[in-house]
Amino acid sequence: MNSNLQVCAIKRTCFASYRKHYNKTQREVAIAVGVTESHIRHIENGRANPDVKLLFKLARYFGTTAENLFPDLANVEVEFAGNK
Repeated sequence: MNSNLQVCAIKRTCFASYRKHYNKTQREVAIAVGVTESHIRHIENGRANPDVKLLFKLARYFGTTAENLFPDLANVEVEFAGNK
């Protein structure tokens, strides 16, 4: 895997990096996962978030995890339930 895909810290650069790494257009991704091209564009630009089902479809499509694809969505602080 390309090192650019492993180090993408800001907003949606990871999602765009994966798409470009696999030489896929926004339209190709949209068709593959069953959404509109504009929805993919909005997700990539940070104006929209994928729902849970789409999140996992995109992760599988690119052969990675949701956390790697969208680190901005995965970066949350929550206390582990087992600590109580």
